[in-house]
Amino acid sequence: MSLSSDFYDVIEIKLDSTVSIGGSASLSKFDNEIYYNYSGGFYKYNDEKDFFERDSLLSSLSEKELINGIIINDENKKLWMFSENYMHYLSKDLMSNEKTINTILFPENLRKTVYENISKIENELYVIGTNNGYISFDLEKYFISLT
Repeated sequence: MSLSSDFYDVIEIKLDSTVSIGGSASLSKFDNEIYYNYSGGFYKYNDEKDFFERDSLLSSLSEKELINGIIINDENKKLWMFSENYMHYLSKDLMSNEKTINTILFPENLRKTVYENISKIENELYVIGTNNGYISFDLEKYFISLT
């Protein structure tokens, strides 16, 4: 959509038909790229070609487990996603520029109370909204013991 310089008038509208509108849809910007997610997978906007292309890294995640829609950008450090049993986040290595997906186990009984919302407080401390309050979560202290 193009707007006038005073932002009061719409000058032009262009409809992108390269992706479908589907259930559990969400749109977010991360690392200067626009991501679109729906039940059919993850797509990333290609500026040069002016359309959305399937994102293979994130789509491989959504093929394993449906991402429930909302994707949240955390001050451009992490792109958070929620699925039935997990929280996932995409992050970018500052040295290699490689993007990786990290997964956090979310017990089913707890997951049923959580809103798909996460906010960064400071450093790696987050709050996750629930039906009756919030959960404080320190990502620096999170680890899985494989014993």
